[in-house]
Amino acid sequence: MDDIVFVETNSTGHGVRALEHCSKLGLRSVFLTCQPEYYSSQVLSLVDRWERVNTLDPEAMLGKIRPARTLGVLTFLDYPMLATIDLAARIGAPHPQRNAIQRCRSKDLVRQAIGPQHGQPKYHVLSRNALPEISPIGYPCVLKPVDDTGSLGVTICSNQAEFSAAVARERRRAITTRGFALSPRMIVEEYIEGPEFSAELIYANGSWKVLGITRKLISAPPFAVCLGHVFPAQLDEQTYRQVHDSVLSWMAAVDLRFGAAHVEFRLGARGPALIEINPRLGGALITELIRHAYAFDAVDYIMRLSTGLPLPELPRGSGSRAAALLYLHKDTAGEVAGVSGVEELERMANTVEYRLPRIGTPVRPLETDLDRLGHVMARGHDECQALENAKGALAAISVELG
Repeated sequence: MDDIVFVETNSTGHGVRALEHCSKLGLRSVFLTCQPEYYSSQVLSLVDRWERVNTLDPEAMLGKIRPARTLGVLTFLDYPMLATIDLAARIGAPHPQRNAIQRCRSKDLVRQAIGPQHGQPKYHVLSRNALPEISPIGYPCVLKPVDDTGSLGVTICSNQAEFSAAVARERRRAITTRGFALSPRMIVEEYIEGPEFSAELIYANGSWKVLGITRKLISAPPFAVCLGHVFPAQLDEQTYRQVHDSVLSWMAAVDLRFGAAHVEFRLGARGPALIEINPRLGGALITELIRHAYAFDAVDYIMRLSTGLPLPELPRGSGSRAAALLYLHKDTAGEVAGVSGVEELERMANTVEYRLPRIGTPVRPLETDLDRLGHVMARGHDECQALENAKGALAAISVELG
């Protein structure tokens, strides 16, 4: 049996489902990680073999795999992307262009590649070691690392006091929550008023295909935490065409021609304004929303693409369903003392998935994606109905703090 090698993964969502999917493709899974203790025993039990190794070192990883029997090497985590590409290149497995991934992984390099047109907000690159007390582009603005994920380090600043507080927080950070070193660069950008979305793309037959647009529900400033998603968002024809053309122009500018992309943007007064390009499948269970709405498995597609296996057809049209996900969170700190409402939740016909916190789970006010406690997911005939069904499911759950 041939191998598929995973270099780290996200601990929930499509990264874990990919591990489960290997047997359906007739592949033996090999999991490389520098932190096996980070993953639950349940996650590690899904793989046929795992190895502890420096996942930023392609040569070290090469010694842990069977090159002649490995069809593909992929990662669902941002930080080891470049090392994963280098490993795939060494064994001749399918992989994206290294320069394009490097460009997409740094928010300042994306801005530089796209240039001042195409809906790009004003921005300024900063040194983490010499962060200013005053925003160089005025207010409101957004301060963020060029390479972190999960809204970590992202702060919307309305004035100098908020900017100084955000700078003070970032001065105390040098590594990510997974232990990877942060870039010495940060970026401050013009804050764009308007609803937030993401475009979900797959590269197929020599060009990017937009699977659909995800509407994102974002928390109020100063922290931009995602509270939920709805897929596909219903946009009028003119707006959709403007978004579609803008997204494809941004992808052409970064010159990525492989895999998947999750492109975040806002619809501002000047049209679509780019937030960032993620050269991978969208996280936060967006792949599951696509699967429930379109009956299309984006995880299966990327695994096949990365191993050279035959590809399924892409979905045609938008289908007749939509799916929505809403996150569970609390505004006060504490510890989960009880969870009720599960029986009512399970009686709801349109609820397709949920995850609830365990007793004893620490609770923090919502500042990053890590502060979310769980989620519910529901289907509907369109965006509005799916969101209403998800709201009903979320309302059924009550979390008591101790």
